[in-house]
Amino acid sequence: MTRNLTPYDDFSQLRKLVEAMPLSEALAVVLAEQHAADGLWRFFSNQYPNGGVAKWNEASSWKGNWEIHSQQFSAFGEDMFGNQLVIQTSSVNTFLWNHENGELVDLLLDPVTLIETVCQSGIDWIDFYNDGSLKVAREKLLDVPLECHLHWTTPLILGGQVNIGNTSTVERAMHLRGHAKLWKQVAGVAPGTSVIIKKT
Repeated sequence: MTRNLTPYDDFSQLRKLVEAMPLSEALAVVLAEQHAADGLWRFFSNQYPNGGVAKWNEASSWKGNWEIHSQQFSAFGEDMFGNQLVIQTSSVNTFLWNHENGELVDLLLDPVTLIETVCQSGIDWIDFYNDGSLKVAREKLLDVPLECHLHWTTPLILGGQVNIGNTSTVERAMHLRGHAKLWKQVAGVAPGTSVIIKKT
């Protein structure tokens, strides 16, 4: 990553580009390989992740494992847990795609306003992170390479605890593919059900 975005950054160039080209392309140009919230959010470019943002968003990538059509949404960044920051053609808002169950969480702001707000206020105000995961992420930040995610060793959807002892580092694409396989086995199972995961 090149640098951390700050409250002093000027987002006027991004706003101009958004009017002149598709939003996903503008985000990849202006935010390219930068990060926010001290590295907890990472932004994609035409080269990063490996192969670039266009390749990352193809149906043949991790999206295929989740049975997500390539046009359903476009990821322009992620948090260090692997949750994807996404945009949809049907909405001006940014969404956080939950890597454990495939749910889309509406962040209620367009991408430019969202990033400006995060640069000014951090990401603590986002309800999605109110489970204590930000504290864990901040403590593990330097241990997670850019091509990897911080993985809950026992996934939260299986009752895993939000603490440092329940974390490991996993390569980005492998992580999302693994969660797709897991979700296919547990989706629809009542909370609290004892689950035995079959290795495939």
